[in-house]
Amino acid sequence: MACALAVILVIGVGLPTAAWRLSRRLESRCQPAGGLGPPADAADKWLIEHHQLPALQRRQVRDAVLYGRAVRDPALRQAARDLAGGALRGELKMGRGIRIAIYVTLIEGAAMMALGIFVWVSLGVPAGIAPVLLGTWWLVKGVLALRTIQRGARRACQLNA
Repeated sequence: MACALAVILVIGVGLPTAAWRLSRRLESRCQPAGGLGPPADAADKWLIEHHQLPALQRRQVRDAVLYGRAVRDPALRQAARDLAGGALRGELKMGRGIRIAIYVTLIEGAAMMALGIFVWVSLGVPAGIAPVLLGTWWLVKGVLALRTIQRGARRACQLNA
């Protein structure tokens, strides 16, 4: 028992402490907030080439186009309109990571529903309704998020005109 507690203590406290101390010694490799910085994806590269936007402004424009919002800064509206037009024409593929996360949410929702139905029907446990409801909620959220992402560029093009 004491050996198990010692292992838990070393893993639970010692490992995060060692990682924290090691990371404090490493030199920061981040770009300054106002600089252009390296591009994160194809949309970032396109925004650097066409509009020479710093990293924070690229993020604002990318998020506005991805989620179909208007950019608050009037100086960035042209960049958002251009990026949305490029996405609509198929020149740029945006939101790959978000789409993957949405598909994972949809798969998890379907798996949770299947597990709940199995527990409810096969084992006769009425508590199986909880995973069914949770899985349904995840499916609804995933479908709505996918719909928002698919319509984002068109809506951003309209709002930033």
